[in-house]
Amino acid sequence: MFALKNFRNPKKSLVFLLALLCAFAFTSCSQSPAPSESQTPESQIPEPSPSAEPSAPPSETAQKAPADTEQPSEPPAATVWPVNEGVEMTVISWSDSLTINGDTRLNAEIRLPELSGSLSAVGGYYVIARVAFMRYADECAEDAKNQQSGGGLVLPYNLSQDFVIECNAAGLFSVRREEKAQLGGMHASTRVFAETFRVSDGFQLKLNDFFSVPPEEYWPRLLAAVNEDLAKRAEDLFEDWQESAERLFPDGNFCVSQEGLSFFYPELSLAPYAMGVVRVDVPWGAVDGLWTLPS
Repeated sequence: MFALKNFRNPKKSLVFLLALLCAFAFTSCSQSPAPSESQTPESQIPEPSPSAEPSAPPSETAQKAPADTEQPSEPPAATVWPVNEGVEMTVISWSDSLTINGDTRLNAEIRLPELSGSLSAVGGYYVIARVAFMRYADECAEDAKNQQSGGGLVLPYNLSQDFVIECNAAGLFSVRREEKAQLGGMHASTRVFAETFRVSDGFQLKLNDFFSVPPEEYWPRLLAAVNEDLAKRAEDLFEDWQESAERLFPDGNFCVSQEGLSFFYPELSLAPYAMGVVRVDVPWGAVDGLWTLPS
């Protein structure tokens, strides 16, 4: 009623209505702006797809490098030699001493195996070894007397020999004897004797008896094994140890065991005195295919 009362003139009323419509349109535009190009109408936004479940972490097996299916081969089992039967052994010993004016000037003692049964034939071998030791003790006693009478003897003489059984199996009986002699000086000297017997008849075996081929065939392999063992101690040996090892090879002074052959070089042959007797061990594998057990 307010508008009709104030605008009864048709022209003015029309102008007023047009102005009123423009004002209304302007107001509507200012309140609802059109979407910009960077905006997407809500109706056009695609619904998010359901997210995929996270994959399971790799297992411990998958993270590790595949194991080598080829397992290292086990070392060959050691040859077990049957223990000898019918071998009877006791220990015989002998000792003596030299006393001059109440002072002991010589002590001598020896222990040796006494064999019977199937090795009774070997008994004579160690009887001879004992007699040889007793003679050596007599010589040392005479020397001690001479030193005493000349005023040169300071320390008493000591002479001893003992033994170790290196092998008593597979029809073999191998002995290592060690002799020490301290003859008035500060240091003792040492000698090693070794021998191997066939149990069946008491025969003393030689190096050739342990090989199925002649020496010209096994010798290069045997010497190579000797050099390989000595090379581990090369800094303690003489410079010409390789030449001496071949030239002085103790083929008659060895013992046998289930592990191989052992040889004994005398003192001062390959090394200074401090090294003593040099033992060389040759495993059977070093001469594989060439060696044999004597029967």
